[in-house]
Formats: sequence, C-alpha cells, structure tokens
Amino acid sequence: MTFSKRQKYLLVIAAVLVAAVAFKQLYPVAREMFSDENGNYLKQRIVTLSTTLQKKKQLENELLFLEKKLDRLENRLVAGDTAALAAVNIQNLIYELGKQNQVEIDSLLVMKSTKYDDERLAMYSSLGIQVRMKVTIGQLQGIFHGIMSSSIILRITDLQVQRMRDKENALLNVTFTVMAPMLGG
Repeated sequence: MTFSKRQKYLLVIAAVLVAAVAFKQLYPVAREMFSDENGNYLKQRIVTLSTTLQKKKQLENELLFLEKKLDRLENRLVAGDTAALAAVNIQNLIYELGKQNQVEIDSLLVMKSTKYDDERLAMYSSLGIQVRMKVTIGQLQGIFHGIMSSSIILRITDLQVQRMRDKENALLNVTFTVMAPMLGG
C-alpha cells in the first residue's frame, strides 16, 4: 500500500503528537524514579500498592459476606417458579395457620404480582394474597404471629377489622393482604 506525500506528512505529525502526549504523561513518574537518590519514590510506591492490595482483600471479603447474606435472604423468599406456584405456597401456609388456630378461612384472593419500581430490584416481584376470615382476637393473634414468624419473608398490609353483631361470640370480620417478595415473577 502506498501513501501520498500528504498522507505521509499527516502520519508523521500524528506519530509525533502521540509521542509528545505519552512523554508528557510519563515524564513526572520517570523523573521521580530516576532522580530519587534514597529510593523514596519506590518506597512510597510500594506502600501505596500494598495499601491497595489490602483494600482489595477487604473488598473481596466484604463481597463474599454480602453474597452469603444475599443467598440467605433469597432462601427466605416465597418459593415458586411462577407467581401462581408461589401463591399456592402462601395459600398453603395461611390454610395451615388457620388449621392450627381453629379458624376457617372465608376466602383467599390472589393479587396480581407486581415488579418493584427500583431498577436494582428488577429481578424480584411482590405477590399478594388477600385473606378474609371470621376470628376471635386470640385466633387473629395466633395467625398474625404465624405469618410474622414464618421462614418466608411476609408482610401484612391493608388490614380491615369489623366487629360482628353476634353477642354470644366476640367475632371479628377481618380482611388483610399478605405480601411476599419472590424471585422473578
């Protein structure tokens, strides 16, 4: 390949400019390295590099700790490959809590799963189950305690309580939503 005279001049000028920029960037480092009689520059450089290496090790340890913590928390998310399967797991938990507290669940309504607004949480979604039941205060406490102490991360929202007119039984008509984070959705 042949270059015209003008292209050769431009190529030479570009090479000179690149060399000048490289020299300007490396000159202070080279000057300190070669003019340092006591080796202060090299000692300082070694200290800086060893400090950087220590910080790297600390950050790697912190990353490992955070990854383990994330794994533990993700194991507490509601299980299920789809929102429907995750909803079944929550429903089963609520039915089991109802059975333990001698409560008959009137209805369970699966809410549509929603993604979190924060893009850092884009891989997670939130699933809700609306629960309706007639309970005594003691039964309601037992169910809430079971929900809050579950191995799955659950949250109770939208609680509505109405006292029923039945005088012989102090029953409450309760509606609430159980929210659970899940992976995917």
